Amino acid sequence: VFRMSPQPQRLVGMVRSPNGDDFLAIETDRSLGVWSFPECTKEKDLFRLPVDTRSVSIAPDGRHLLIVEKSGAIQLRALPRGNVIWKITAEKGSANSVAISPRGRFAITGRLDGSLVLYETASGRLVRDLAGRASPAHTVHFSNDKPYLLSSHADGTIKLWNLDSGTQEQVYRGHRGPIATATINDNWQSLVSAGMDGSIYMWDL
Repeated sequence: VFRMSPQPQRLVGMVRSPNGDDFLAIETDRSLGVWSFPECTKEKDLFRLPVDTRSVSIAPDGRHLLIVEKSGAIQLRALPRGNVIWKITAEKGSANSVAISPRGRFAITGRLDGSLVLYETASGRLVRDLAGRASPAHTVHFSNDKPYLLSSHADGTIKLWNLDSGTQEQVYRGHRGPIATATINDNWQSLVSAGMDGSIYMWDL
């Protein structure tokens, strides 16, 4: 177990790099830096994110970063310099979360109106607006090897989506409050979810 020594800057978010050797950390002033793992020491500063950044996701190639803003705008930037490759202004309402598929082809945003919007990562082209507006989508998570997506919501529900058809296939209920995160194991046999109240559920698929 490694414990970070006190830092003059406060970290408000982080994302692990695909190579597993380091991670990107967001500081309170929205500056982005590279930190070593597992030593947890800062290696270098990169660039500053938009002031209302809500979530980020790093592409599997480690060369691109997807940024979602509170306004709903999303942008793809090149690493490490931060050059903007494309940017889409808010068109579907406020965004709360973002994820890139394991092969890097697609990106998904979870919105505060409960909708999920699927984009082509390379171009930013809108692929599909998944139906089912409801409670705000707190997290989104792609399956590693199947065309499925998980979304967890503020009302305590977890939804399983088929990306090929764009349909909702299953709703899991049990949490009594908002869900912090949810993920499916690699063999596709179980789902684990964690609530913001500290509860953890495991579901059979």
